[in-house]
Amino acid sequence: MRGNLSLGVGKDLFAGTTHQLEADVGVGGTAEYFDTELLEKSQTNGLGKPFRRRDSTRDEQELHLRLRLRYARTLFKNGAFEKDLKLYPSLTGLGELRARSESSLLFPFTQRFKLKLDLLVDYESSSEFHGLDHWRTSVGASFLWDF
Repeated sequence: MRGNLSLGVGKDLFAGTTHQLEADVGVGGTAEYFDTELLEKSQTNGLGKPFRRRDSTRDEQELHLRLRLRYARTLFKNGAFEKDLKLYPSLTGLGELRARSESSLLFPFTQRFKLKLDLLVDYESSSEFHGLDHWRTSVGASFLWDF
């Protein structure tokens, strides 16, 4: 479980009629809780070995920077391609870094209702579970309703 609260400022680097580039910088705090009992005992790391952690439970708080670069381009009347790159270098655990890349396509159904397809790529330099890859990828779909 991971919760995050950040505060920062942003600036439009370029804003055209069909595309936009913006950057944000900030500082944030993260609270994490890990409990290996929540994992199924039968789960493995793909090599037939169970996931292992340094200890079974742990609470951790950290202070980090939040750096974000966002690009958006209009594709159709209300549709868009969006790309976010977020970096979270740790200020309390030197050398630790989390990063997320999110690519999204928005398809309009109506003026207020859109379908969002996205690809997330996450990186974490210090995985909490030994045997897990530092990279995770996921694909998602959601409906957005502007009101």
